[in-house]
Amino acid sequence: GLTWPIFMVSGVVFATLFVILRQDVFAYLLTLSLSFLAYDWVKSSTSPFTQDVLFYLIIGGVVLAAAFLLPHIRRLLGRTGVVPVFGIFTRRGAMLLSVAVVGCAVLVLSLYSLKLTGHPKFCTSCHNMDRYYSSWQHSAHQDVACISCHYEPGVANTLKGKVEGLVQVVKYVSHAYSTKPHAMIANSSCMREGCHADMDHSKETLVFKGKIAFRHDRHLSEHPRGKELNCVTCHGQTVEGQHISVSQTACLTCHFYGRGETPVAGVPESDL
Repeated sequence: GLTWPIFMVSGVVFATLFVILRQDVFAYLLTLSLSFLAYDWVKSSTSPFTQDVLFYLIIGGVVLAAAFLLPHIRRLLGRTGVVPVFGIFTRRGAMLLSVAVVGCAVLVLSLYSLKLTGHPKFCTSCHNMDRYYSSWQHSAHQDVACISCHYEPGVANTLKGKVEGLVQVVKYVSHAYSTKPHAMIANSSCMREGCHADMDHSKETLVFKGKIAFRHDRHLSEHPRGKELNCVTCHGQTVEGQHISVSQTACLTCHFYGRGETPVAGVPESDL
């Protein structure tokens, strides 16, 4: 549309008048023009990364508005005269407002970065993730964000995941990454609230294929052939409607490996 050039030109004009005339009103008008420009950009963008930016811009606008309007509010409350601490053209005032502006920018960019890197589409920034993203789109987890599984629950684990993600970006840029990425999904991710929290069968003896006794605790506590098993080792189906089902192939991968040797983990062939 033709709106963004209008906001851009008005912003330049207000910035020029602010510098020449040194009047607060032009600082407010400049901020308003930039806000409208940002809003116009968000509304016209088709990128999935910008859909929630408006909320963060509102937060930033409220912070800046409070910083700019505070001296006027003080005057309205009866404290007339110049307020040096909050004056835009005083040294202390300029420093204070600079802190507010920079702090606001850091806040908005940080929140936006968290949102952006948590979007499944962001994973395709690395071309070797395209087929995994396509697989996720047609899986039973298509409504679950990647980080819901790949990050363990908790703020600390989320921050850890963000740092590891940054390391992966560096590896990708420096071409030090693997062309066949592999990630382990922690059991705590599967059992998080809202997912499979009510499916803890670790203490129960289940029957597989109508004849084979099976216990989760033995598979999770013991390490057959030196491998640590977890939920997705067996429940790795991503097909809609078959997510929890276990294929016999998953069992045979371990239990028919080295046929004739000692059964895996010392478990008899008739009792898994």
